[in-house]
Amino acid sequence: MVVKTVQKISVRIDWTKDDAGKYETQIVMGSNDFFSSGTTIRNEIKQFKKRYIKLIDDAKKLAKSKNKRANKKFQSSDFWKLGKILFDFNKEVENEFFITNYTEAISRDMKGFYLSDTEVGVLGQFVQYFKKNEVFDIISFAHYRDFTWKWNQLSERGLLEQEKQKFLELGKKGKLPDHKKYRNQLKLLIETNELPPMRPKSS
Repeated sequence: MVVKTVQKISVRIDWTKDDAGKYETQIVMGSNDFFSSGTTIRNEIKQFKKRYIKLIDDAKKLAKSKNKRANKKFQSSDFWKLGKILFDFNKEVENEFFITNYTEAISRDMKGFYLSDTEVGVLGQFVQYFKKNEVFDIISFAHYRDFTWKWNQLSERGLLEQEKQKFLELGKKGKLPDHKKYRNQLKLLIETNELPPMRPKSS
């Protein structure tokens, strides 16, 4: 059986300004891809652009939702919803496209959320690691972000499920320390628990 390998299209998400000063999203292909591409690929690029613009529009609607609140602040559930929007977009395009400046473009275009490149990457993990019913607005997104950063290290040491349950229980009761202290607690926990020894490979 011959397995057909599908080569992804490499694209960059940029903005251009027209004569009226209005910015427009541009999807830029590598020169090699552009000159070797046919009508089918160019149509796929058009569809990709529509998906990306919809992604940005959905994020803008979500960003405006905080204006209905008295404190005008984003809550952890807002960041989870944004992460879900990004995760679903990635699932739609990941088999067809490789976005060379993904985190940079999302950080730039998610106006209102003020996300760093690093936080863009964390959002996708946040959605995968925490179910919707595990996200409580009493727990700050900074706490969720710090836990997400340490997820793999906790998992490698067999501490993940125990620490996650503790995190959620303390968070729901409003008993977590501020996120910087909590980050240091996680760091100390990881440092004081060595990785289990690797099993020798069987010959």
